[in-house]
Parts: sequence; structure tokens; C-alpha cells
Amino acid sequence: MKEQEKREIALRLRSYIRRQGSQARAAKAMGIGAATVSAVLKEDWVSVSEEMLRKIDSHTRVSSEWTLVETGVYREMTQVMDDARRDCDYTWVIGVPGCGKSCTAEDYARRHPSTYYVLCSLDMGKREFIEALSRAVGIYKPEYNLYHAMREVVDKIRTQESPLIILDEAEKLGNWFMSYFITLYNELEEMAGIVCLSSPQIKTRMQRGIACNRRGYEETYSRLGRRFYELDQTNVTDVTAICRANGVASEADIHKIIRSTEQCNLDIRRVRKLVRKVLHA
Repeated sequence: MKEQEKREIALRLRSYIRRQGSQARAAKAMGIGAATVSAVLKEDWVSVSEEMLRKIDSHTRVSSEWTLVETGVYREMTQVMDDARRDCDYTWVIGVPGCGKSCTAEDYARRHPSTYYVLCSLDMGKREFIEALSRAVGIYKPEYNLYHAMREVVDKIRTQESPLIILDEAEKLGNWFMSYFITLYNELEEMAGIVCLSSPQIKTRMQRGIACNRRGYEETYSRLGRRFYELDQTNVTDVTAICRANGVASEADIHKIIRSTEQCNLDIRRVRKLVRKVLHA
């Protein structure tokens, strides 16, 4: 099994753990040991057999019945990430929940080398954030303190060609992130691109942070060019394309799905549920 295939399995495993709620639950659901899950997340391939990787792959691979469609959001985000990679730029992308940010970012990370995807969460502190970034880069060492862990991450990324860091749901990180991010940005300026993804709530939080003179907010806002990149909302054309690509051919069924999702900004997660409901009816 090639290195890239193994990395894709590790990336899908992270998404699977998120859906299950914890590493322990994910391991139990797949019928494998927690130590094996940890080894794959650390990309410690020596400790994991190809047979076990294939078992994890079978559990975490997105069903072949679902096809990812190049919606307007998909194309916008792909262009933003391409630009950030090429120009070693920093961009903060905002879009309503369910517009397809995460699935687009994960797909991009699977298809591009030296692209490091990290899903942030509310309970992440500095240590948990650096551990997650270290795992994404493939150099996690639990014995390291925060300073040395950051140095390892920075040194590894600096050696890559056109590296890109994607921080999904970055608005969930605490106020500490604004100051901590400046350090990461300064260390990797002109050497790597960084794209943060979040809901529109970050705009209000940034304005309040600057108004209250909270440490790091003004500097962070300056580094992103004092603007957020706001994604267009999912439209009816996108939903129609998603339905057709995933097996819903009836115009009546497509119209029903559109009507059922119009009140929630044509949320793609809701669209997927309705598509599967039609297919299994």
C-alpha cells in the first residue's frame, strides 16, 4: 500500500472519529484496538499491518453511492486553497453551516500532498491543538513540551514544497488561539499557506475582540488583510446537481428535496439525508 493511500485512510479515520464522538467509540465500532487507532492517527505505519489498514478503510470510506459534486462553494474554496498554497497566503473563509466547507477541505487535503487538515473543537487548548497539528504533519511525539512540539511542526512544514495548513471550525478555539496563531504565522510567513474555516460568527467575535483590545485580535485581523472571504450560499442549481449525481432522477423528487431544504439555507447535510431517503424508499 502506497504512502498516500495510508495518509488518506488516516484522514478518513479522523472524520470517522468525529462522527463517532471519540477514539474509544470509533475503535469499538470498527472492532479494533484503541492502540491501533492511535498508531494510524500518528501515521506510525510500522505498527499497523496492511490488513488492519484495509479493515479501517472499509469502515471509514464514504459510501460509493455518494458522489461529491463541484458546487459553487467547492469551486470557490478550491480556488482559495490553491491561491493560499501558491502565494503562501493566510485566508479566513466563512460560510453558513452545511454549505460544504468541511467535505471540500477534506477532499482537497486527500488530493494534494503537503496539505495538513486539522479539525478544531471547543475543548482544544494549546497542547491539544499542537498535538492535532503534529499528528496531521506526521511527527507527533507525546514527550515533547509545547515549544519543542511547535518547533518540530514548523521545521517539518518548512521542508515541504508548497505546504498548506487547513484549520477547520477554527472559531471554536479559545481566545488564546489569536496570539498563538501569530507565532505560527510569523514562523511560516512566505513559506506556507494557512486557511482557516468557520461560521460567520467569527466576524462578530473579531470585532468585539478588537474593540475590547484583547491580545492577538488586532494583529490576527491585520494578517488576514482585514477581511474575511465570505462564501456564496448553496443554490438550487447546486442541490439539483447533487441530487442527480447521487441517483435521484425524478424532477418531482428533486423539487421536493429543494422545497424541504429552502428554510435551512439548502443545507447540504439535510440534502444528503433526503437523497438517501428517496433512494431507499
